[in-house]
Amino acid sequence: MSMIIAHRGYSGKYPENTMLAFEKAYEYGADGIELDIQLTKDSKIVICHDEEIDRTSNGKGFIRDYTLAELREFEFRNNMYDLEDETEDNIKIPTLDEFLNWLKTTELMVNIEFKTSIVEYKGIVVKAIELVKERELEDRVIFSSFNHNTIKEVKELDSSLRCGFLTVANLLNPEEYCKKYEVEYYHPMFVSALLSPKIVTDCKKLGIGVNAYTANDSEHIQALIALNIEGVITNEVELAIQ
Repeated sequence: MSMIIAHRGYSGKYPENTMLAFEKAYEYGADGIELDIQLTKDSKIVICHDEEIDRTSNGKGFIRDYTLAELREFEFRNNMYDLEDETEDNIKIPTLDEFLNWLKTTELMVNIEFKTSIVEYKGIVVKAIELVKERELEDRVIFSSFNHNTIKEVKELDSSLRCGFLTVANLLNPEEYCKKYEVEYYHPMFVSALLSPKIVTDCKKLGIGVNAYTANDSEHIQALIALNIEGVITNEVELAIQ
């Protein structure tokens, strides 16, 4: 059975990439969390999808131009109000440190996506690996990125860490590409052009797992489960569980 992986937490109903969204994903029965990491001006790893905070918070500008303390002044509610179980802290930007401390209290897995395609964020790979290893969470983490050089860096630092290649394009022989670079997972968009039954079969033959993003209606979710892929990444946790 495919894992249900909450995309930026339970982001269909709660503000994405906040502790509230992560806690709710767990409460509603997700098997795992997908999140995105970036570096602040003072080199702290924070969880946020966009390089700028304009869309998801009441602030403006690039994450790289703020210290963590400055970012904590903003609310990251993504225009969502009247939220169940909201507190002052659980709609602030979380650090990876804070998230991993919470993750240890659960049985969840996590997909940590490096947002290194636009801003380089020197040192983010080493820092993220250190935080995971400090807590002995290696067996519950997958590192992924659209920047495949970043994943190559992870593997060069520790080849035993599980990784996934994210793509929005139609790769030729994705299973061979993943195998060549000793990457355990292929992370395509859920659309059939990028994820045919043949691609799934070919990946399985070479021992490559498939986690597809981001399926948010019952038809697409059911189609992915029918393919027997490893993980369905979704904003709609309750729907996927049903």
